[in-house]
Amino acid sequence: MSRNAFPESWDYKTDILVVGFGGAGACAAIAAADRGADVLIVEKQAEDGYYSNTRMSGGAFHSPRPDGNRDVLEAYALAMFSGDNLPWKLEGELPSAIASELAAAWAEYAPQNLAWMQDLDPEYSAVEERGAAFPEFPGADESAYRVLRSTYSGEINNKNRCQKDDPKSVTESGEAFYTCL
Repeated sequence: MSRNAFPESWDYKTDILVVGFGGAGACAAIAAADRGADVLIVEKQAEDGYYSNTRMSGGAFHSPRPDGNRDVLEAYALAMFSGDNLPWKLEGELPSAIASELAAAWAEYAPQNLAWMQDLDPEYSAVEERGAAFPEFPGADESAYRVLRSTYSGEINNKNRCQKDDPKSVTESGEAFYTCL
């Protein structure tokens, strides 16, 4: 529906309202719907010209190997989320209780990211781009941390080529990530 097609006022009832249909919004909507919630997504871009930042991105995501040491992954995540180990502190410091809870959740759920994407579409694949972003943080190696890049072609050769509207089988990077969602 285009912006001009919206009525002056409207009333919808929903369990979950997701604002924005990029990667995060799509993941939130899918997870909520899978748990039985009635989900409504609102997006500011017109449907006929929609092209999210996720589709233009590198399609990379974090998914430590599931066989890694969870306690060590939590220590690594705490080093990231606390801000204490980042001299430039772009993200700022989180209170330690929040950083600890976030690190525990990250260590529990992040290793499931690749499997979750592959459950959405068994044809989806990912290739390892690199390990831990902060190799000097505690647990960087032992945590089995990895950053993956999305692909349907099995490669990531075309990450700088526009793949909008390409067949699914040749998409890579952000277009492949979004296609899976």
